Amino acid sequence: MPPRTLCRAGVGLALCTLISLGLLACSADEGLDAGDAQREGALAADSIDSMHLGRVHLIIEPTAETDDEDRDYPALEITARFIQYRGFAEGFVRSSFELSAPVHERLAIGECTPTDALEASELWDGEQGPGAAAGLRDESLRELLLLDAGNISVHLGELRFDLGLALIPDLLPYVAGVEYIHTVDALDGFLPGEEREAITIEVDGADDDELPGFIHRADMPAPLALRDATGTFERDTITLRWRESQLRGADALPLTLRLTSLSSAEQTGREITCVVPDSGEARLDLRELGELGLGGSGDVLSVEASRVAITHFETGDFVDGEVLVEVRDRYRTRLP
Repeated sequence: MPPRTLCRAGVGLALCTLISLGLLACSADEGLDAGDAQREGALAADSIDSMHLGRVHLIIEPTAETDDEDRDYPALEITARFIQYRGFAEGFVRSSFELSAPVHERLAIGECTPTDALEASELWDGEQGPGAAAGLRDESLRELLLLDAGNISVHLGELRFDLGLALIPDLLPYVAGVEYIHTVDALDGFLPGEEREAITIEVDGADDDELPGFIHRADMPAPLALRDATGTFERDTITLRWRESQLRGADALPLTLRLTSLSSAEQTGREITCVVPDSGEARLDLRELGELGLGGSGDVLSVEASRVAITHFETGDFVDGEVLVEVRDRYRTRLP
């Protein structure tokens, strides 16, 4: 795994934002008058309950349409974070450490939007960042810890992966801890959906009641087999097909599509994210996507589809932990 930098991929951008806001908050503290200081002092640290958020996230993409040498994404990516915090808004913590709601919970079915606009709108989640939940200005009352959960292993069928542990840079006095990240370039002999209970997550846990060990069996989404089904005479639309989900009712979660226009392998315009029913087919209006920013000068459309299954775990103080399993597929097609 490459060495981690200050603004590393994934958590990096959000963490750097957190750092900037922390520094701003420190500057603001200097301007408090005596009355403000007394009011803030009334919020003693032991009067503020600690909150907990936990998520294990698997992204599985074992096959690719492009040649191996052109592939710049892993076949498997697993992250795990167990967060204890106080003095922060929940939305801020979620957006800062990649625990935001899945895309289908943020967009309506049939809706499309530029991906960068979707990510920017999630940064605050309607709240004002550090201290918003409790009105805190005193750094000593804030706390944001990523807890050590001991050894974590993930089983995909007959395959077993032990997650590597990485330290969060100690850049602010109230942010510290560890996260778990594991990537695999190839998954030989494994395809999603071949075994109904193919995913087992084993967490050793900490040596206390806050985060005891647990075993969780997660649902595996079926593979997509994404393809282009656009008719010969269609010019203003693109029709995509995939293997329809067998789930029905509340279990039938929507599909997420990310579309990018390419010219000579370089992106033109903005990436667009859409949420569509998992019905096996979607027809998209290229003119409407162009109005949202999809590059009009490209000659190739790159599509990434994501099918997700969500389950929950409860252990110790983590009463509503999440396990997200995404199966992705990609396809490139000529633009009409």
